[in-house]
Amino acid sequence: MVFLPPKRRFSFAATLAPVLAALLLAGCGPSGQGQQQEGEASTSTNQPAPVSDDAQASTVAAPERFSSAYGKLQFDDCTVTREATEGYFVDRRCPGREGIAIFLHDGDGRYDLDAGVPNDQFQSIGAFNSIGDTLEWRLDNETAFAVIFRLYDATREDRGRSVLAVEKIGAANSPGCRVAQIAGDTPQANQRARAVADTAAASFDCTSGKISFIGDAR
Repeated sequence: MVFLPPKRRFSFAATLAPVLAALLLAGCGPSGQGQQQEGEASTSTNQPAPVSDDAQASTVAAPERFSSAYGKLQFDDCTVTREATEGYFVDRRCPGREGIAIFLHDGDGRYDLDAGVPNDQFQSIGAFNSIGDTLEWRLDNETAFAVIFRLYDATREDRGRSVLAVEKIGAANSPGCRVAQIAGDTPQANQRARAVADTAAASFDCTSGKISFIGDAR
């Protein structure tokens, strides 16, 4: 009698076990770590870059270079320095701003104003006039370089004519002078006067420069 060897039973679980183990090892190997690192790097590149100090500083607005300060012209605070014995004129020295004196000339029913030091020119409007009591000092980085004031036409009070005057501030051996006169009814007259002061007064040549007249300002 011939004995045959017993048949081996096929085990599906035993066959798959080595394959599953190999796959698990592959997932935990170096290639898996590389994929994770690549994913992390990709995420970090999507973060917004920090704003530098220079960039932050550039967003801050620069301060205004030019500005205004206001004062009052009070005759009671002025000192008479000269007065005519014949005819009529009176010269006064009045307080100004930070040591800058105002020199007020009243002659023949018209007013002229100098700032810093007196000059030898009488500059006013042609009509009899009075002077307003408000002085607007134009400042360049807090240093006064011009003053704006208003003259009122005394012959046309019913029509309210006035003229804004822009005066350059003078210094020793370099007197100031009239830079411009702007009719009070000019659109945005105050802004125009400031613009003229800011762009022209500091460099204005008082020996050869010509006064600018805007509107009915003579």
